[in-house]
Amino acid sequence: MTHLWNRRERLLVALDGLPHVLCHHDAFRRNLFLRSGRLLAVDWAFLGVGPLGCELAPLICASATFLGIDRAQWDDLEQSAVGAYRQGLIDAGWQGPHEQPRLGFVASSALRYWPGVVRLVLPTLLDEAAHHRAEALLGIPFDQIVELWADFTAWQARLAGEALATVQHAS
Repeated sequence: MTHLWNRRERLLVALDGLPHVLCHHDAFRRNLFLRSGRLLAVDWAFLGVGPLGCELAPLICASATFLGIDRAQWDDLEQSAVGAYRQGLIDAGWQGPHEQPRLGFVASSALRYWPGVVRLVLPTLLDEAAHHRAEALLGIPFDQIVELWADFTAWQARLAGEALATVQHAS
């Protein structure tokens, strides 16, 4: 995480250099509902402009951290969501570089979710009363929550490494 933090400016500059689009910024499993074949999104409090691909970070990462999908499905969701997002852009007429949506996802995810989870995890680990609140929120025993957080941290480290390598390669 220190490596990411020391290089965060590179990622922020790269994100600023991507095309910007209108984003929900909190579209994940708990804020998305399928009703009568139509996708409905709720909780538009964070509506705003963001870099191409950043919308995938909450969809994939928040869905994972709040157990909207099983751990075994994280990689599949990541691959299918990024592919579908890119295909949706192409179907809408976008002709930008193939790697831009993925960069927007991995950089946004690394900067938003890895530090964010640590900010929530450390106080929870240190406060035994918070263990019960975490169990109630996620519906699983605390030892499984710790395993989930460890897996999530490793996943975010991989995404951060990919983002930094992509930015390094581009410069």
